[in-house]
Amino acid sequence: MLFTLGIDTLFGNMEGITTAVMDEFPSLRDFKRKALFLGLLCFVFYLLGLLLITEGGIYWFTLMDAYSTSFGLIIIVLFMCLGVAFFYGVNQFCQDIVDMVCRCPPWCSKLVLYFKACWVAITPGLLLFILFYIFMDLSSTTLHYGTYVYPRWGEALGVCLSIVTCIQIPLWATVALCKESGTLADRFRKAIHPLNSWRPTGGRDLPHHIIDVPYTVNLTDHDFMHQGSSEA
Repeated sequence: MLFTLGIDTLFGNMEGITTAVMDEFPSLRDFKRKALFLGLLCFVFYLLGLLLITEGGIYWFTLMDAYSTSFGLIIIVLFMCLGVAFFYGVNQFCQDIVDMVCRCPPWCSKLVLYFKACWVAITPGLLLFILFYIFMDLSSTTLHYGTYVYPRWGEALGVCLSIVTCIQIPLWATVALCKESGTLADRFRKAIHPLNSWRPTGGRDLPHHIIDVPYTVNLTDHDFMHQGSSEA
């Protein structure tokens, strides 16, 4: 069970990395290049995992287990929830879900208020409570494995691991502000405003040749050939 659980987790991690890289570099979609890239990525992960099977591997594992999924991930989820609820708009998000499922069951409309309350108030409140509890726990207890108590520099290293997981939030926020023009308030207002073409409006009809989105998707001739063969 543990083996299949680990393999299943690895599939998700590898797919997330490879999909993002191949969307940015379409030349890697070739079968040979994709196989070489996957092999290289697995080899790098293998080398990183060797640290955990050394004599001190259990101490590294305890450190990463305690801090890598600590307050860093809670902060990421909190900002995602706040972004959807207050910046993108909870009503807009609900409409996007309706657009994706095409037709909503009758019982679904009765749960809309519940989900809105969760996204706007309940979930952020619980995340703030968990984040406050984590900070209180980190300040009042020391990390240990058995009788071994981690030194201060070890705990500082663990805190750095957690900070690395959420450091991209202020990093890309700064990049978004620098791309806009005007005063700081104007830049912030433009950066958090969702694009009009983020979802179809009115008749749900958008031109297929140009869509203004805040990311880039590079297509190759292989994608159009595949689409043409599927339609045929």
